Amino acid sequence: MNRIKQFWDGRYGELCRQSNTLLGGDVLDKSLLSKIATGKCNPTVLQAWALAKASDMDIFDLFDPEDLDYTTISTKAPQKLRADTRKGDRHKYPCRMSKRIPQDIATALPDMVRACGYITVSDWLGSCLVRLEREAKRKGWQARV
Repeated sequence: MNRIKQFWDGRYGELCRQSNTLLGGDVLDKSLLSKIATGKCNPTVLQAWALAKASDMDIFDLFDPEDLDYTTISTKAPQKLRADTRKGDRHKYPCRMSKRIPQDIATALPDMVRACGYITVSDWLGSCLVRLEREAKRKGWQARV
């Protein structure tokens, strides 16, 4: 559960001003902040950083690890698109994967991957998959086409 609602208690205008000052533009508005606070949408990495900084907290104190999707990273400001004009996911890798893990591992995972030199859990997972593919090829595995 994210703690924006708990710490800011409806003072979203003040939080928006402080966060937008840190981000150097109008990236957050009260409507979007309300959706983030109630869990209807996730903040981008930059938005989460700015919210944590404006709250004078660590990002992992403001959000529980299971609340944030570490596979989604965007440096763009949120865009307001109508549902009928929204384009599909155009990421170069179209497949996603997920795995449920125990709470203690989820809490420690971001720190563990940073200690091993990775920036994000997604970076670490991508590296693991590349190593797995190399190992499988050395053992004679061939991809199906």
